[in-house]
Amino acid sequence: MVFQPWKDPSVVVASILLLVIARAVYKKNQSTRRPPVVSYLVPWVGSAIDLGKSPDAFFRRAIAKHGDIFTVKAFGRSITYITSPHLIAEVYKNPQKYDFLQIRENVGANVFMMSDKLARAPMMQETIFPLSLKLLSQKYVQPVVDKYITLIAQYLEERESQYNGLNIPLRDFIVPLTFDASSHAFFGKACPFEDLFKPFRLFDTSFHLLLAGVPKVFMKGPVKALDELATIVDEKYLSKPNALDDASEMVKAYDQTTRDNGFNTREAATLIVSFLWALEANAPLAAYWVIALNLQHQDGLKPFVAEVDEAVASWNTKNPSLPLDSHQNLVDFINQVELPLLNSTIQETLRFAGSAMSIRAVMDRIELGGYTFDRGDEIVCALRMVHLDPEIHERPDEYIPRRYMTEKKFKKGEKPVMNHSIPWGGGVSMCEGRHFAQKEIKSLIALLLMKYTIEADPKSTERPVFLEDRMGLGVMHPKGDIRVIIRGRE
Repeated sequence: MVFQPWKDPSVVVASILLLVIARAVYKKNQSTRRPPVVSYLVPWVGSAIDLGKSPDAFFRRAIAKHGDIFTVKAFGRSITYITSPHLIAEVYKNPQKYDFLQIRENVGANVFMMSDKLARAPMMQETIFPLSLKLLSQKYVQPVVDKYITLIAQYLEERESQYNGLNIPLRDFIVPLTFDASSHAFFGKACPFEDLFKPFRLFDTSFHLLLAGVPKVFMKGPVKALDELATIVDEKYLSKPNALDDASEMVKAYDQTTRDNGFNTREAATLIVSFLWALEANAPLAAYWVIALNLQHQDGLKPFVAEVDEAVASWNTKNPSLPLDSHQNLVDFINQVELPLLNSTIQETLRFAGSAMSIRAVMDRIELGGYTFDRGDEIVCALRMVHLDPEIHERPDEYIPRRYMTEKKFKKGEKPVMNHSIPWGGGVSMCEGRHFAQKEIKSLIALLLMKYTIEADPKSTERPVFLEDRMGLGVMHPKGDIRVIIRGRE
């Protein structure tokens, strides 16, 4: 007789139980699935060396092998990177699950050397962060923008004899100019710009190493520069009578809030230095790259000069009684002029030269993209990989100034990608200073082109490339430079 197990009720029940158990085990295994780890050879060091050599190449290899989510071990830390715009949007939408505030506090304590008492003071989350968001918003920051435009116009006039015929590396021209104007716009005329610039550059050059947790014993130069910055802000600025009289509401609020909460001027200075870094670390370099990259195109800056000249001619025709030799009229002109080619170029420059990342701490056990994360895990949204995704951007490795002048809709697969260009981050960590920075870059370049011609020195063949090791901090620094000749326009 042939055995027919399906006719035996006990066998059927046992089989069903086994299936239920197997499915439960499978689901449990699936629910605890961790992201794949990028392979490495040396413990503790992990992938740090490969990552430092060329982040773009490293991430592209990791994406090709592991997909949009993977974990990288480096310098004893395990960080999971997310490269999909849709998953990044999910992280940004859920600040309760993916926390940024404690990350921000850690940066204050570990990078800017704030005391734990200051970095983790209730006033930071209750007052300082909300104040920053409010006072740097489009509505409130406009007076600082107007002051910046006035200062740049004033400097270009006052320094005409110095600038006309100048042959100089572009970075040495652009960065000090905008550092000077933007710092004075926010901090007032008492801001000791000349004293701050050198230690700021030394600290900024090593910022990525401090952020990565390189032991301070190897960072004596940058740590000393940071201490010098805080000392200058304390002793040559905050401690001086009436120094803040013409400072922005933002700087006054930082100073007053720290004093009201029992902190001394030295501690207020460390907080203000953190704002100074945010103000000066990226926007001046973005303006630099707009010019440097376009000078390497066949037409140089001619298309931008033509656009600005056309806008000036239009203004003069419509406003014959408002000549642009008046600073107030010039401020109104810069604020109102559209300049679509320049706007597109700035956006393309931020896509092409930017390497921003958003870091989050997981607050509770969650699942994202089919993987499980535990409380305390660190997740980083790798925004540059969205900017270099060939599914989203046509020819992503090419610099195309007119890329954003069309109404093209960006997609990945069949899904629309709203966050296809995210140089400022997103969610609660979206750069609060973006409104000022965008106007700062546009204003500087427009005013320069109205006053001067800027051409590559034909005798110099050196050209800048991206210094990729500052991964995740915003606009990349140049390695090398391009020499330019600056002449006054007739």
